[in-house]
Amino acid sequence: MAQAFGDSPHSFTSDCGLIRVHFDMEEFDFYIDALEGYSAVCMSLVLGRVSLWGLELLTEEECEPELLPGGGVRIYLTPTVPEEVRAAEAHAKGTPTGNNEVEDAA
Repeated sequence: MAQAFGDSPHSFTSDCGLIRVHFDMEEFDFYIDALEGYSAVCMSLVLGRVSLWGLELLTEEECEPELLPGGGVRIYLTPTVPEEVRAAEAHAKGTPTGNNEVEDAA
């Protein structure tokens, strides 16, 4: 995964070959394909890298992971929403914020 730790975001496959990150800014398409047998340490490194690139996992409510024909799973990523924006959106909707407070919609 040494090549994956460059400065600019790009698609890559982990050293073990069981986790692949798809990064396509032009199509705004970001996901992780993970095949059975990957290690938690390897996934942690991959998630740390995509986090540094400003991506986070979509929640299951936003998009459920897909089972792949080869026995793996596809997990979609989305650009990270800054906490200030997340709180403002929650306040506007009257929903819980990141710190578990419920904001009233005015």
